[in-house]
Amino acid sequence: MTNQEIDIRNYINEIAEKIWSGHAAAMVGTGFSMNAKPKFETEKKIPLWNDLGLKFMEKLGMDTNNANCLFQDPIKLAGEVSANFGENTLNQILIDSIPDMDYEPSDLHKNFLKLNWTDVFTTNYDTLLERASEDIGVKHYSLVTKDYDLVNAIRPRIVKLHGSFPSTVPFIITEEQYRAYPKTHAAFVNTVQQALVENILVLFGFSGTDPNFLNWIGWIRDNLGTKLTNKIYLISLDSVSNAKLKLFTREISMLLTYLYSKILKRQIKVLYFHFS
Repeated sequence: MTNQEIDIRNYINEIAEKIWSGHAAAMVGTGFSMNAKPKFETEKKIPLWNDLGLKFMEKLGMDTNNANCLFQDPIKLAGEVSANFGENTLNQILIDSIPDMDYEPSDLHKNFLKLNWTDVFTTNYDTLLERASEDIGVKHYSLVTKDYDLVNAIRPRIVKLHGSFPSTVPFIITEEQYRAYPKTHAAFVNTVQQALVENILVLFGFSGTDPNFLNWIGWIRDNLGTKLTNKIYLISLDSVSNAKLKLFTREISMLLTYLYSKILKRQIKVLYFHFS
């Protein structure tokens, strides 16, 4: 067994120990929804950030066949749609673009929720996690879609951080919404931070360039900084370039290793973060 394989096993054991001892919370992003099962034959796929960017460009009358469209920022485009057509139009584009009810939770969703998470936070608008929670039977999750739900919600909870289909708005996606989020959704930011004080945090379905990932890491760093003692793991199938690693490590100490996860049952990368 190589030193890398030993490190991998150590990380798996560390995460598993925290899960089963009740000291691990999870945060779920868009990539995890890609595991959903279509209810019927459909051409509508669950979109990623670039796919949403194309939808926004179409609404703005921009040329989506231009090679430069690959470099357009979906967050800025969403803001332009909201400014020109209103937030309701932006919300409807998201509802129309994300075929939530055309898909159903997979066994991966259900097995994931059977793990002993203290809480499951998600930036996804879709309802796959809450629908999966209704089918598992072995444990009950309280659903939180608004900050006032936190008062009476009993752990474990599924906390919808950025809105929820069909009508829990705003769906957080514009640059201005991200900028204002720590004030407009202070209770959610505080809840995630408190979870991280008490537990490790394991992120699924995010890439290293995902705006949700970057903003949440930034908010945690700004508020906890050196007070953070528990670890954050990013489970990702995406490669991370050396340039991006250098960008991250300006503010975050990071260890990148390859890990075979029994949770995802495939070769994945784990980024283990701690704040200096």
